[in-house]
Amino acid sequence: MPEPVCAKFTGKLLFIVQRREKRLHGFLSVVSATKLVAFCATVTVPALAVTAEHSEPEFTMNSLEDGSVGPALQSRQASQDMGDFTVLRNRAGDVAVANLDLANESVDRTRALIAGGLDFVDLSWTAMEGATGYDIYRDDVFLLHTADTSLRDSDLTPNEYTYTVRPSGKHAEGGFGIATRVGSETLGEAQEGVIALAAAASAKSRVVVQWNTFIPSKYIAAPNPIAGVKLCGEYSDSSKYKFAGDDRGFQASGWPYRTKLQGSYEWGSLVFTPYKDIWSTKVYNSAGTLLATKTAFSGNISVTKLAGSSATSVDMRFVLHAGNPFCKGAIDGAMTITAKKSGTWSIISGNYRQMPNHEIYISDQSSWKTVHKSTLANANCLAGQMLCPLGQLGSKYGSY
Repeated sequence: MPEPVCAKFTGKLLFIVQRREKRLHGFLSVVSATKLVAFCATVTVPALAVTAEHSEPEFTMNSLEDGSVGPALQSRQASQDMGDFTVLRNRAGDVAVANLDLANESVDRTRALIAGGLDFVDLSWTAMEGATGYDIYRDDVFLLHTADTSLRDSDLTPNEYTYTVRPSGKHAEGGFGIATRVGSETLGEAQEGVIALAAAASAKSRVVVQWNTFIPSKYIAAPNPIAGVKLCGEYSDSSKYKFAGDDRGFQASGWPYRTKLQGSYEWGSLVFTPYKDIWSTKVYNSAGTLLATKTAFSGNISVTKLAGSSATSVDMRFVLHAGNPFCKGAIDGAMTITAKKSGTWSIISGNYRQMPNHEIYISDQSSWKTVHKSTLANANCLAGQMLCPLGQLGSKYGSY
């Protein structure tokens, strides 16, 4: 994340200040209406303070709750299966295509509302635990850092946009990704936008999440004794022995591998299909002669569907613990991931030992999107978990 630049404005009374920042294809406006002695804002291309109408976000969760915006479609129009998408209208008659996917979340999770108008996007969310601020991304490109929980991104061209909000702070938790469509001026155009988004979501018949681990090299040297302890038994000598790797890079096809976990969920039937597999471990001498082959116990790896999953949202729990059958070390990790039929995902919590390479992907069957990639730390991980650093998976989110 780029370092913010602090710009200070002083005065007895500041009624409305509009900050316009040139960001990619559009501008972002943040408005304050309060008494200030000093105002510090993150800016890249500052402009003179001006009064502006409709410069602050209007289509927010607060405005939806207090009634200043509301559903624009009549019951007959809304009777079509539009899922979590709808049209909102404010008191001035302006309309916006709204995605209520995260606005209907349970109280123990981050709730959010995104709405796209003619040339803007309004985004609002509930405060996240431990957050000191939020990094905002549009289509995976950094937009700005803010301490607020709402914003308007202005001067956008008609298109579909995905926004990601990531909390900052040492103990911050949460984050989400969410999408909407920009370019609707009339109620009819907004309804067409809603129908298009709903149709795209309905076309998703299945979501598949896959977590693979692999050794990128053809071989990896056996670890030497540590403090005189041979943690890989008779094979604890890097000059004499080596283990077979998978000889590949990161790839969604994920073969060959050390371990493979996959969860598949059908949105229509609500049927969940788990899959797990562990590849055999082979040890060779320095001349390349195969000495032994074993397969680790698979009883400690699993992927399950959690309670509360529905026709529009599924929670999957992945647990990964597969020991090297020749050594004390183990491939280790766990995560809980939520996938939405509307096309967003988030990892609620998770971590892993940094050996070997880890790769996590998600798909709606049309293409794979990357959730996580990490490379192995060092071969000492083969000797024991305490020697292997821990990586974090929590607070990851995106779209697929």
